[in-house]
Amino acid sequence: MRSQIAAARTVCLLLIGVFSLWLTGCQRGDRPPLGKVTGTVSIDQKPAAGLAVRFSTPGFRSSIGLTDQEGRYELNYVKEVMGAAVGTHTVRIQQVSQEGKSVPVRIPARYNRESELTAEVKRGRNTIDFDLTSD
Repeated sequence: MRSQIAAARTVCLLLIGVFSLWLTGCQRGDRPPLGKVTGTVSIDQKPAAGLAVRFSTPGFRSSIGLTDQEGRYELNYVKEVMGAAVGTHTVRIQQVSQEGKSVPVRIPARYNRESELTAEVKRGRNTIDFDLTSD
């Protein structure tokens, strides 16, 4: 009887271990290879603050960063995971209000709704700057 209980306990512990590894693998396994992405956004050669910079590529979630007072941004993939999926991205840049909602502004459609901007993200560190024009 004791050997059956010991065997059952061993099987149970093994199943818990396998299940824990499976959960950990799912959390990291669904993440594509990422590259860290930072850069600046300027409009007419002046730093642009309060902009959302979104990198999108088919098959993966978008990465987003917000520009600071000096136009600098850093992309965030999910929660505390920084970066963007490796590959070619469509980039959309739009102004954001203080409440985090998009507002219509001076950013031409060719940089957001009808974006012509693309960027290539590689493994490792990437510095990708955008110098936009208002006309």
